Amino acid sequence: MTTNKTYYPQAALVGFGSTLADKLGIDVEYTTGAPRTNGTTIFLPKITGAITEADFLALCGTAVHEAAHVYFNSVPRHLDYIDADSAAQELRAACMNAVLDVADETRMEWVLDPAARTLLKAGNHKADLDICTQGRINGSDPVWEILATAILMARLGRASSVYATMPKGKPETGLKYKAYGVLKGVRTFKAPKRHKRTGVQWSRLKRAADDLVALLKHLPPPAQHAQIPTFGQVGSDAQGMAFGAAPGANTAGPGAGANVAESGSPTVGGNGCGTGAGASAPDYSMNMDLYGDLVPALAEPVRLMAEWEEADGPAAGYTSGAKLGKRLDRAYTDGRVFVRREGEGERLSLVLLLDVSGSMYSGGLIADALAVAQAFADAVRPVAENLALYEFDGYPRKRERFDGSGGGGGTNIQDALKIAHARLADMSGRRVCVIVTDGQSPACGASEELMTAGVRLIVIAYNTNPAELARNMPGAEVIHAETAAELASQLAEVAGAVAR
Repeated sequence: MTTNKTYYPQAALVGFGSTLADKLGIDVEYTTGAPRTNGTTIFLPKITGAITEADFLALCGTAVHEAAHVYFNSVPRHLDYIDADSAAQELRAACMNAVLDVADETRMEWVLDPAARTLLKAGNHKADLDICTQGRINGSDPVWEILATAILMARLGRASSVYATMPKGKPETGLKYKAYGVLKGVRTFKAPKRHKRTGVQWSRLKRAADDLVALLKHLPPPAQHAQIPTFGQVGSDAQGMAFGAAPGANTAGPGAGANVAESGSPTVGGNGCGTGAGASAPDYSMNMDLYGDLVPALAEPVRLMAEWEEADGPAAGYTSGAKLGKRLDRAYTDGRVFVRREGEGERLSLVLLLDVSGSMYSGGLIADALAVAQAFADAVRPVAENLALYEFDGYPRKRERFDGSGGGGGTNIQDALKIAHARLADMSGRRVCVIVTDGQSPACGASEELMTAGVRLIVIAYNTNPAELARNMPGAEVIHAETAAELASQLAEVAGAVAR
C-alpha cells in the first residue's frame, strides 16, 4: 500500500506569510532563530529543507500567533507595562507576556476564520510536546514553568501533556492552577464587536498581569531577560520549528557541504562508544561541532530528495494571499496559495551503513565519521518513508542513532550489505544503500545481489583507496573522501544524486 505524504518547502511558508500580510496588513520576514516580532514585523525561521504537514501547520500557527501581537498593537503596551516598575521588569515582562499570549490568540481566532483556531492549536500542541520531551519543566526557572503550564492549560485544557504530568500536592502545582485561573479570564469566547481593543479592555488585561505579578513575586525572577519582548508561542524556538535546526546545529543557510570546516583530531569523551569483539578501541565521541555545521549544509540537497521529479509535482500557487478572500483554511488545504509537493513517501527507502571497525578508531576517523553519518541520517529522515541505520565491524548492528558502540572489530562489508538487501529487496519505489567505510574486505557477491534487486549502492571511500573498493563492489557508485570536510561535501552530493 502506498502512503501519500505532503512535504512543505520554504515556498509554502512564504505563500502563507503572504496570506497573513494581505489579510492583516503586517510585514513578514524570513530569517534564523526563534519566531518573534518587534511590533511591526514578524520574523519566522526559514524552512531549510522539507518539513511534514504536522510541523508545517505548527509553524503556521506560530506565524498567526506572532501576527496577532502585531495586529493588536501589543508590543508597545507590553513595553509600557515593563517600564512601569524598574525594580521588577523581568517578572512584569513575563506576566504580561503570558496574558497577551492567551488574550491575543483567542481574539485572533475571531478576527480570522475558524482555520486560525486549528493552526494555533497545532502550534500549542507542538510547544507542549517539545517542553515535555526536552525536560524543560525541571525546577530551574519556576516563574517560566508556572506561566508556561498555565498558558498551555488555558489553550489546550486537559489535552496538555504538561498539565497531565503535574505532580499532585506540590506548592508549585497550586500556583500553576491559580495562574491558570487568571489566564482563563482573559480569553475571548465570542466575536468582539470590534477587532481592536478598547481602553477598558486593555485595563482588564493589565489587571490580570498585576494579579500574576502578585502571585509570583516571592519567587526568584525569571531567567529570560525581557527588555525586548519576543513573544513567540510558549516553548517555541528555532529547534524543530523548521527543518535544519537539530540539537547542536547552527542556523546557517543551506549549502552543499563545501563550507564545512575540517576538523582535526576527534573529541575524546564518553558518548556510549565502547569496545566490542575484536581489537580494543578508544572511547571517542561524536564531533558535535561538525554535526551542527552539517545539518543545515545538507538541507538543500535533502530538499531536492523531497521534490524529486516523479512526485505528483508542485501545485503552482498564487504568490499573493489576496486571492483567498476570507478562506484562510485554503492556505493549507487546497494548495492554491503556495507551492507544495505531493510525493509518495514510500518511494524512498534508504539504509545507511557506517563502518566502526578498529581502523576507523586507530586512524582517528570515527568522531568525524559519526558526526557526518548522523547528520546525513537526520537530514534524510523527514523525506524517507523507510530509513534504517546500521553500524558494522565484524557484524552489523541496527541503531536508532549512530554512536560507535561496540566498534573495534574487523570490517565485514559482505554481511552489512546482506542486511541492506534483506531490508530493501522487497520494498517498492526508490531504494538506496549508502555505506561509509575505510575497509577493503571483498563484497562482490553481496553487492551484486543488492544491485540486481534494483537497489542503488553508493560507497563513500573514507580515507582509503577508492579503486580497491570499486573492485570489491563492482557496479557501485564509489565516492572518495580524504577528510571530514570532503566527506560532508560528498554526502551532500549523494543526497542530491538520490533525488535524480
